[in-house]
Order: sequence, then structure tokens, then C-alpha cells
Amino acid sequence: MPASSNRTDVVATDPVCGMTVEPAGNTPSAVHQGEAFYFCSSGCHVKFVAEPGRFVSGSRRPTQDAAVTSVNEV
Repeated sequence: MPASSNRTDVVATDPVCGMTVEPAGNTPSAVHQGEAFYFCSSGCHVKFVAEPGRFVSGSRRPTQDAAVTSVNEV
């Protein structure tokens, strides 16, 4: 059996570029309409915060008062 590591099995998909990211203390993140999103880089984070409705899939439609909370900027 391999030795255990400090890696986490929790992963998320960057909504901007589609990369798989491991949420950690220094991972750029934002909350939009109550849902947490994680990003591979500060560049993807900035793009999402500027236009979250462009990257959020599903039936939710962006509204002018839909706030994005930047949780962790890098």
C-alpha cells in the first residue's frame, strides 16, 4: 500500500478555462449566488469576477444586482 500523502481528494473545475484545481488556502476563489467557484490562476479569477454570468452554466441568469464575493485573491 502506498504511503499516504498530504494531497486532498477534493477537486473543482475552473469555470473559466475548465482546468481541474485542488481548493486550498491559497487557491483563488469567489462566491456567486451562494456557490463557491475555484480558479487555476488569478487571471481566470479576474475574468470570472468581471462577468460571472458568462461562465456560470445552468438556468441561472445574471442580474445587475447579482453580487460576486471575492473570497481569495492571489
